[in-house]
Amino acid sequence: MVDGEYANMNRGKLAIGVIFGVGLVLATVAVTFHFRQGRRCIERFGAPVANLIRHAPRVELLTIRANPTGVEEGQNPVLETPLDEMPLDETRGADTISIDGANWPLQSQLDVTSRMGLVHARHALIMDGTYDWTRNVEGITPEWSAGMVFTNGDRQTSVFFDFKQRVVLVTPGKILVSLTPTAAEAIEVFQQRMRER
Repeated sequence: MVDGEYANMNRGKLAIGVIFGVGLVLATVAVTFHFRQGRRCIERFGAPVANLIRHAPRVELLTIRANPTGVEEGQNPVLETPLDEMPLDETRGADTISIDGANWPLQSQLDVTSRMGLVHARHALIMDGTYDWTRNVEGITPEWSAGMVFTNGDRQTSVFFDFKQRVVLVTPGKILVSLTPTAAEAIEVFQQRMRER
């Protein structure tokens, strides 16, 4: 009787050990898989930028009105809707944004920090599958139509989008990369929905 109880106790310990071992292997596979999903983004954008995109406590959605052609340093472009007539929560006094040395007129600037779906957009922006790493983007002249600004205290990173040409500019660093067609469409739809809410 004592030998049987001892054998059962050993089998129970063995079962617990096997379950723990399988759990450890699965956890390692999951961590490795998730790391590999964003490895290229982290290498290209840098870990601080990727971390800010993922975890910044403040996120703003920018709608960029038009091409900055003819906008010189210090000039304010003519907007179709005067800024003082726009809703306060959308403009907050900003009328242009400098992107890669050019001033672009803003249509709106909206705080989307607490909006539903933002967590998925953040995640997509730091996943390798969002970008077409094989496409050559040299020679493309982007027409920015939207942007997202991620802020944590005095640290800030911005991502600007040209959905027609499927390119993204990540700053700081001025990293220009191509979006996949599916990602470009999904991010554009997400941004349109954020503006409608």
